[in-house]
Amino acid sequence: MGFYVGIDLGTTNSTVTVIKTEEIDDNPIENMRPGYIYQYGESLDDYLMNEEELPSAIYFDIENKTVFTGKYAKKLYSDGDRPLQTTKSIKTRMGGESVLEIPGIRNSANRESFDMVQCASLFIRTIVESLKKQFPDDDVTRDVVVTVPAAFNDDERVATQNAVLLGGFKNCSILDEPTAALLSHINSDSHDDDDIEEDEEYYKLVYDIGGGTLDVSVVKVTVDEDGNYSMDVEGLSERMNLGGDDFDRILGAWMLMGFEKTNKTITDRTVEDQNRIIARIVSNAEAYKISINNKIINIRNSIPDPVRRARRESRLSESVAFELIDGMSISGVTLDKNLLDDVFAVYGDVAAIKGKLLQPIKTAMYNAGITKDQISEVVLTGGMSK
Repeated sequence: MGFYVGIDLGTTNSTVTVIKTEEIDDNPIENMRPGYIYQYGESLDDYLMNEEELPSAIYFDIENKTVFTGKYAKKLYSDGDRPLQTTKSIKTRMGGESVLEIPGIRNSANRESFDMVQCASLFIRTIVESLKKQFPDDDVTRDVVVTVPAAFNDDERVATQNAVLLGGFKNCSILDEPTAALLSHINSDSHDDDDIEEDEEYYKLVYDIGGGTLDVSVVKVTVDEDGNYSMDVEGLSERMNLGGDDFDRILGAWMLMGFEKTNKTITDRTVEDQNRIIARIVSNAEAYKISINNKIINIRNSIPDPVRRARRESRLSESVAFELIDGMSISGVTLDKNLLDDVFAVYGDVAAIKGKLLQPIKTAMYNAGITKDQISEVVLTGGMSK
């Protein structure tokens, strides 16, 4: 009876959700599930068919007219094996004039250029092909809803739509990410609406910090006598390019600073070597950041007593060791929560929080014409909100 597709075209990972209904009175929410994205794993011998995320990385082999997206491309990027033929995090460059110039592998003089619309369409094409294989009897490309940061301007929204159409869909609707997150929250089991009264207005603040952007929205929510929700975005923050990528680069720069104390600076190397070093160090910084973050989350979920919890957090650590280039490694470094807090102080200390991370909240509430006392709930979303 119906087939619906939703895509989160993310800075770090892209995901797809599908709803397939058989009868006209089927509940769409009950028929909603993640869509699998088919892609290569760490090698071309490893083809994955049950992945719910598509890493937003691309590998261009222009000499063989071949492009790979997802885990295989991310592995090449992380390893630094193809520093000038791989890229990631294109979302924050949508709508501008940014262009990638990709050289050939065997002949670097052979080059091709790709703008951000073309790059984003490659992720969409991977998703389209995956859906066609999973649902061969359905028109999977008819309509799609794609989420974007709330602060995306018209050029960025148009660029995203063009990428979706170029990727193979026939019609594309745009939905702001904070609104999508709030819709998901309201329809989830964790949402408590016992205190919501009919025709009353409630303001919810959605704080969305992902891989590359930070958005804050103030949404007015009302519910009618039938229990149906109505949502109106009353206030938005201004565009802020801040997310997990920035934290990865800061931690990577800290690691590189330690490396260069006993080695030559990377500026003495070729452009290819510089790109190889940056890819390896930033990718490892991301991996160690996530590892420590997951350990902290596990402690906080398993130890209710705040004193014992703080003691356990103070003892957790991660030993850093990986090859950077030419047999030279970064090693002998131990990361812990206190050290990460110091490294990230540019964003995480009291002054930075007041000057940077709180400003979007103030802007969104000011634009909505409300005070913090009127906010009934705060919803955190995006990978960095952890």
